[in-house]
Parts: sequence; C-alpha cells; structure tokens
Amino acid sequence: MRSLLFFCYLFLLFFDWQNVPAQQLKNERSSDDLDSISVRVLYSFNQKNMEDISKFKIDTMALDIGSKWSKYYDPTINRKDSIRDSKMQNIKSMSVVKDEPNALVDHIEANKLNETIIKSDEGISYTIYKNRPNNEIYTFDRNSSGVSVLLTENLLHPNWVLISDTCQILGYLCQKADILFRGREYEAFFTQEIPLNDGPFKFYGLPGLIMKIKSKDGIFCFEAIGLQKINGEKINFKNDHQLEICKNLKQYQDFLKSKSNDAFVGFINNGNAVLYKSNPNKGFGNIEITEE
Repeated sequence: MRSLLFFCYLFLLFFDWQNVPAQQLKNERSSDDLDSISVRVLYSFNQKNMEDISKFKIDTMALDIGSKWSKYYDPTINRKDSIRDSKMQNIKSMSVVKDEPNALVDHIEANKLNETIIKSDEGISYTIYKNRPNNEIYTFDRNSSGVSVLLTENLLHPNWVLISDTCQILGYLCQKADILFRGREYEAFFTQEIPLNDGPFKFYGLPGLIMKIKSKDGIFCFEAIGLQKINGEKINFKNDHQLEICKNLKQYQDFLKSKSNDAFVGFINNGNAVLYKSNPNKGFGNIEITEE
C-alpha cells in the first residue's frame, strides 16, 4: 500500500493532473442497494478509430436490469484494477519519461517485453445507472488517482422511429428502430419477446430489450452476445469518498480528456519502474457529440 501511495504521488507530480470543477465534494458514504437484478445482458462493444479505421477496440460490457433500475458496466474492470495494483506493490524505485514521442517504442524494442507491464487505463471505467421510471441517468467514472465523478442527467428518447425491418439475434425476433441521439444517427434492433425497456449505454425507451444498436457512421456498435437470469443479486451504487459532481456533459468530457492525456504505460524490472505517457484513446472519439 505504501508503494501504491508513493506511485500516486509521483503520478500527480509529473503529469500535473487537475481536478474537474465540481459543484461539491461528497463525503464517504456506504453502498446503496437500488434494485434486484432479474436479467443480465452481455454486449460486445466495438468502436473504431476515427483517424485509422483499421484500428478498433472490442470490450465486453454487462447490463444488469431490475424492475426500475439498471446498471451498465465493464464486468472485468475490478479484476484489471486488482492486477495492476498488485503489480505496483513490487515497485521500489520509479522514473518518468516525458514528452519523448518515440521513447515508448524504443523501450519496447530494446527490452523485447521481458518486463512486467502496467497500464493506468485498462478497460472501460465508467458505470451507467438508469432510473427508467424517472428518466434519470447517472454516469459514474474515476481515474487512476482515485478521484471519481458523477454526472446526473434527465434523458428522454421520444424520437425513436419504428421500422418494419426484422432480424434474429440470439434466437429472438427483433424489429428495427432509428434514432438521432446526441449528434449521431443510430439504427437499433429490439425484441418484444423480452419486454424490458432498456439497452446498452444510455439507450432505452423502446417496447422491448435493445439487442443491437450501431451508429450509422460505422464507428460504434453494441450487440448482445448473451443473456442470463439472475436471482439474489442487487444493483448497488458504491459512493466514493472523493466523489465530485459534474454539472453537465461537457464537464464530464473534460474529465475524460484529462484522464486520457495523463494515461501511461509502465514497465517494472526487478522493482524498478519506468513510466511513459501513452494515450490509449488517441483517435477514438466520444459517443456523444452534443448534449441535445
């Protein structure tokens, strides 16, 4: 733990991270159970790099659905964080390489990857909670320095356009629907065979579960790859002792930009760590372009 605190201190010192402005700083509170989970949906989330379409990311996301609430998250993020923190326990000394674009490539080539690798930003760190009856959406996110933010929004999706086209996804008959959402056009496929008004990310508002939705520019695609009935598990919100409140989407996106700019890759060899700035999201755009 002592090495982890030392690491965080150096990270803040060398990368000049700044807090996102917030309305208030919350005190530490306990976890709150919001709802009981009835169904868990796994989605494949594919996003293409807008600067080089040959590059892409694929993540597996989970959507836990209750009678009123749902939770959309990366089910692997806690394990990834635990592995990274475990690696950092072995750090005895550290050096930071700044503003040298080719230094990371040179290091990899010189060492042939015979080192332990750590990354500040693996997986998808945000969690999205929907309170469907109230049309409220809560986005919870955090950075590697332990600071978390919360964005609260009231969203309505009144402009779904139902289309007669159909397809089969995971054996369910699905109908097509189109929507313009925050600057991007999307086509979705939902199934009334699962009458749950929910879907991946911030999408909901159809008379059935959204099984697939993709942007018409081909950049983003969410597709269901598995469903599971759940008994005895809760949707809970874990409040953080450094929780800051974002006033709007722009402020949250400023947080994301700062987080990406401060991301790093590190190499540990015999307790000695070398860190390089490395933005994993370079060329990958925001799903939401506007707040409308």
